[in-house]
Order: sequence, then C-alpha cells, then structure tokens
Amino acid sequence: MRLTHYLSTMRSDEISTIPVTLKWSKRVFVDQLYISPGSTDVASFREQVYKLTGVPEGRQKLLCKGAWKSLLRDDDDDEVFHNVGMKNRSKPLVVTLIGSADVLPEPPSTKIRFLEDLTSEELAQTETLEEQAAWEDAEGMIVALQKPPTDRDDNKKEEYQYNRLVRGLPQRHIEDLLRRRKNTASSFLGEIVMSMGLELRRAYINALSVLSDGTLVSGLDDGHVQMWRHGELQKDAIHDGNKDI
Repeated sequence: MRLTHYLSTMRSDEISTIPVTLKWSKRVFVDQLYISPGSTDVASFREQVYKLTGVPEGRQKLLCKGAWKSLLRDDDDDEVFHNVGMKNRSKPLVVTLIGSADVLPEPPSTKIRFLEDLTSEELAQTETLEEQAAWEDAEGMIVALQKPPTDRDDNKKEEYQYNRLVRGLPQRHIEDLLRRRKNTASSFLGEIVMSMGLELRRAYINALSVLSDGTLVSGLDDGHVQMWRHGELQKDAIHDGNKDI
C-alpha cells in the first residue's frame, strides 16, 4: 500500500518509464514495451509496436481504455502519453493491438496489360507460345481420337458423350493411358477409349484406313464413307459403287 500511494503522488516527470502489456490477437507481450512520459510520442510508440509484432505503423489500431479515447491517432499530440504519467500506474498499461503483420505484395514492376491492349502480332505470339507449351506437355497425337493439346481440358472424369455420334473417355484419361503404355511390355492395353458412329445403324463397317494426316476413314457396306478427326465426324460421303471413282 505504501508503494502504491507513493506512485500515485509522484509527478509525471518523476516517472521514468511505464510498462505496457500489449494484447494482439491471442498473443500477450508483457514487459517488452514502455512509455516514457515527456519523451515518448505517437510515432516512436508505433515504431516500438512494429519492431515487436511486425504490424506496420499504417495498419496498427491501438486501443487503451482510460489512456486515450477510441483509437490512437497519428495526429494525437504528445500530451496523450504525458497524461498517462499523471494517473495511477501501479499496474502496467494494457494496450490492445488490431492489425495484420502479413506483408503486402509489392506492386508489379511492369504495367499490367490485358488482352484487349495487345496488338494482333502480340496476340499471335502469345497464342503460339501457349500452343508450344501445350504440345511439350502432351502425350501422343492420335488424330482420330485426340483433340489438339490446347483443347484437352474437358473437365470430365468419366466416359461422356462428345457429340451425337461420338462417346469416349476424357481427353486427359486417354493421355494417361498412352503414358502407361510406355511402361508395359505390350503395345495394347485392352481399353476402349472411344466409340464412333450410330450404334443402331443398319450398316456394317467393312473397310478402315488412316490417311497421311492421321484422318481415320471408315467405309460402310451401304456406300457411306466417313472421315473422323479429333473425335468428330468431318465428312460423310456416299460412294456409288456403280460409277467409276
């Protein structure tokens, strides 16, 4: 009681430092911050808080019931800490900090450009680079079954209907099968990856051929000759066997 009474009757200039307990989120800092009435100002106190917590001065929201009203402001004069020394300080000053210590990202060194800002030449170059990267990452190019590498992200996990005439596995699944084939002794995996044509059509395929560009050609006994590329029917022509080709 004698010590408490003595502190309460001391003048502010006789109190060298006042200990501060800082509460920040779930952390509490005890006896690591101090206020010196008459010498500590708002800027220097914020700097202490920054060194202790890493919260930049501009993001610090400091509250202290009984010491200052609401949030501590940068334009508060030094009297705010001088007045602290005039009050009973038998206990540390309890200050609450609100703010994030996360480092804000640096602004980009170059100006961000959008697609609409690019010239036709720059757009063409960008598309070329994207296509080259896709080809480097791709596995195989079976023209009849696989789409170009830039169009293989079909966001499917199971077999689905590509279109009215084609049903098959997702493009990425086909690539995975081709990669797996590299590690097997046989060149056949026994997997059905795609079905082409109408299942209930009254015609049988009696001829198959692959052109030099990879196009799959199927000849049916009803005279239809069909050409398939990238999982789509490209052309369906009727061949009259009674006429010369």
